[in-house]
Amino acid sequence: MSVKRPDIEPLIGSVVEVKYRTEKKADKARIGTLKSIGLRNVHLETIRGSGREYMIPIRSVRAISEVSA
Repeated sequence: MSVKRPDIEPLIGSVVEVKYRTEKKADKARIGTLKSIGLRNVHLETIRGSGREYMIPIRSVRAISEVSA
């Protein structure tokens, strides 16, 4: 079961941990700043030195939670 879009929208701009499932059925988690939510993807920018950006399909997101510092 995936997370619904209205549950994700209030977290835009916050540092979050996104748990999702890949095409190969592996569970992964990423921590970063939630930049935006498109029609199909969640745009996440990592906070670790690399500054990588990820586009994670909304249907793959299993859980999302805000990370407190």
